[in-house]
Amino acid sequence: MLVFAGFIPHSPLLMESVNTKRLHEADKTLSALDAFADELFTARPDTIVILAESPTMYEDAFSLNVADPFTADLSAVGDLGYHKTYHPDFGFIDSLQRFARQNNVPVSLSTDEHLPFQTTVPLHFATRHLKDVRVVPIAPCSLDGKAHFAFGNTLKHLVMDSNKRIAVIASGDMSHVEDAVFDERLLTILREHNASGLLQLDPDLIAGAIDTSYRQIAMLFGVLDGVGTTAEVLSYEKPFGAGFAVVNFIL
Repeated sequence: MLVFAGFIPHSPLLMESVNTKRLHEADKTLSALDAFADELFTARPDTIVILAESPTMYEDAFSLNVADPFTADLSAVGDLGYHKTYHPDFGFIDSLQRFARQNNVPVSLSTDEHLPFQTTVPLHFATRHLKDVRVVPIAPCSLDGKAHFAFGNTLKHLVMDSNKRIAVIASGDMSHVEDAVFDERLLTILREHNASGLLQLDPDLIAGAIDTSYRQIAMLFGVLDGVGTTAEVLSYEKPFGAGFAVVNFIL
C-alpha cells in the first residue's frame, strides 16, 4: 500500500561535507527536508521507491537497480568519506519487472552497486530517522513525459496491491538557468497536482530549463493518478543556480 509520496532535490550542495561554506544559503530547503523526514518516519514505510537519475540510463527502457548491497557514494562530488549501505526489496522489484513486461512497459535490470549523488542525497535526508528500510532505485529514460507517466501508472498497481508499506519519492533539481518561468509553472503544477498540465508543458520550455526533475515528477504523478492527495510545498528556493523544491503529497 502507498503510505507516502513526495518530491525533493538531489543536489550534493545540500550536504555539509560538500558545501561547508555556503550551506546556510539553503536553510529553507534544509528545514523543509527535516520536516519531510519527520513525515516519512511517521508513515513507517517498509520500502522506499526512489525515482532518480542513475549511472545506468537507457534510451527506451526504465532501469530497475538490483545490486545488493547498495553503497551510497559521494566520491564524485568530493566527499570520499561518506559511507552508508542500503538493501533492495528484491520481491517488489521482481514483481514490478514481471508485471511491466506483461503489460509491454519497457524495463531493464541494472546492478549499479554504488548509488550516485542523485540517489544518495535524497536517501540521506529522507531516511534520517529510518532503520532497515528497503530501497528500490528506478531511473528514468529518454522517452517522453507521457511514457514516464504511464510507467508510474504501472508502478502504482504494484504499490497499491502490495502488503508492504511503500513510500514513493521522486528526486531532482528544477531549472538550472536564471529564467524562473519553468520553476514557476512547475510549482503551480505541483501545488495543483495537475498531471495534464505537466504533460502539456512546452517541450522547448523543458529543454531550455536544463532541469533534472521533469521525468521523475511525471513518474510520480503516474503513481498518484486517481489517488486523493493534497500537495504541500514545504519550500522553494534557488540558492546555487538550481531550483530546489520540497513537496509532500498528503494522502
